[in-house]
Amino acid sequence: MATAAQVYRDTVRRLPRTERLRLAALILDEIAARDELADADDNWDSDDLHDIAAHAFACADARYGSHDDLA
Repeated sequence: MATAAQVYRDTVRRLPRTERLRLAALILDEIAARDELADADDNWDSDDLHDIAAHAFACADARYGSHDDLA
């Protein structure tokens, strides 16, 4: 059986960026759906807010590209 590093090196890294992002989303969606320890609380702490902001920026960067020159 191949290790995760081998699969990434031999297969995933060769995919276009959009396909790698799609694969990552599929993996994380499956894990989140099965994660019994997922926080189902409606109260958000600073870590939750940081995580959602980081995710939003990563999605925007993936869709629209980086605009570091605007900072």
